[in-house]
Amino acid sequence: MNPLLAITAAKVGNNILNNVAKNISGGQKTSPEAEIRKAEFNKMMIAAANTPKARAHRELSADGIGGRGDAESQLQHIAQQILQSSEVGKSIDGKSEAFELKFLPGGKVAVKNADGQEKIFELKGEMAQSAQKAFDIIEKVKIAYPQNGAGSGEPGGSLRMIPGAGCSLLA
Repeated sequence: MNPLLAITAAKVGNNILNNVAKNISGGQKTSPEAEIRKAEFNKMMIAAANTPKARAHRELSADGIGGRGDAESQLQHIAQQILQSSEVGKSIDGKSEAFELKFLPGGKVAVKNADGQEKIFELKGEMAQSAQKAFDIIEKVKIAYPQNGAGSGEPGGSLRMIPGAGCSLLA
């Protein structure tokens, strides 16, 4: 269930419980059973809102990401910035075949060419921050929007990029 929908349902359910309890007791204090049910319901909804998936949804939503497609768009933008950096860009310069740009922890990226060769780059400054942001987005997407059979269980993920075309998230 979508976490925002669950929270809304919890609030509506809580209001219904309060109204029913007031109607039954004639507007007076609610019965101990109703209070217990209300407390159990609130506890259940708090637990549902604090699952890793719900937290990941909230954090991604705060960044304007509502799904895997939104994440791919943001990641593609970050990837284009990184690929314009001199060292990383030189590794793919002039090549027309697809490659993978892996986002690794600590502001590092790796470029894996079609022939399987992989080269790791340790970025500095703003580029390192962008790479770390991409890594964090991918980690949250893997939790919030899992894809069957995708990902290797390793930290981070990759963008499969085709020069002059789009990209797809491999996480």
